[in-house]
Amino acid sequence: GLTVLLSSIQTQLGQPVPGQEPGAADVSYTITERGPHHRVWERVTTGTDADSNAVSQTNSYTELETGMHYWEKGQWNESQGVIESYPDGAIARQGGHKVILANNLNTAGAIDLQMPDGQRMRSHVLGLSYFDPASWKSVLIAEVKDCQGQLVPPNQVVYPNAFTDLLADVRDTYTKGGFEQDVILQECPPLPEEFGLDSR
Repeated sequence: GLTVLLSSIQTQLGQPVPGQEPGAADVSYTITERGPHHRVWERVTTGTDADSNAVSQTNSYTELETGMHYWEKGQWNESQGVIESYPDGAIARQGGHKVILANNLNTAGAIDLQMPDGQRMRSHVLGLSYFDPASWKSVLIAEVKDCQGQLVPPNQVVYPNAFTDLLADVRDTYTKGGFEQDVILQECPPLPEEFGLDSR
């Protein structure tokens, strides 16, 4: 995810509080607010003004990142782009969205995804096909077959040699901000013309 820092110019330039004595103790920033995609860092510094009056100044900035935190047990927790193994497959549960991946890709509902709002979506790969938008014809060129997922730390599961008739893998990747699935071709697929389709 993209991380953006928003802060006052004074904080970015590291300018001291007006009248602050040289060598005054630097106060570390602390987190004062969290949300699903942000956290606010803040510090208070003290010094004296031109009339030797004690003054304090609050400096803060907001850090933004998609999926930075997830809500659990009554508090915001730091999200982690991590997939863990468990007896029936692999699971990613340290983020706003949760994913359960089956050991065998050729399983109904092999991908079980729960969104941050609690909505649950289950899906699985059927195969690879060509589609001709001009004629609306489609041809299945490879079907998913039994294949065992392999955990690739920290955040990927790869199903090698996942299809019939075509050498290709399926790779699932879990991040703080989302979940993606890629088909990695290990050889060139047959031409559409071999199935009576036009590749132009």
